[in-house]
Amino acid sequence: MPPRRRRPRGHIRELPSGSFQAIVYAGVDPLTGKERYLRETCIAASLREQISDGRLAPGELVPTTQDLAVAHNVSIATAHRAVALLTDEGLIDVSRGRRARVSASASVHT
Repeated sequence: MPPRRRRPRGHIRELPSGSFQAIVYAGVDPLTGKERYLRETCIAASLREQISDGRLAPGELVPTTQDLAVAHNVSIATAHRAVALLTDEGLIDVSRGRRARVSASASVHT
């Protein structure tokens, strides 16, 4: 029987803008000894902050998952999970065959 995976711990931190961000703790890297966080939550937090600051206005195109992956040095799958997190929160609208856009109701959620 494989060992059970522990659920990641997390915390909330306050951003300089006054908003809050949830960070999911993924453990300590055994090679470096540094704390690690799930990368998709960090990317989602970055996009969430851009939406709340108004840098990404409602209806505006969100960077592609490929652009996000290159900018954050992660895989496209990780960038896609970050966009999916914000889609679940209702901040981003995604439809098949079209690029993701900031939801028209995004300003209500921030």
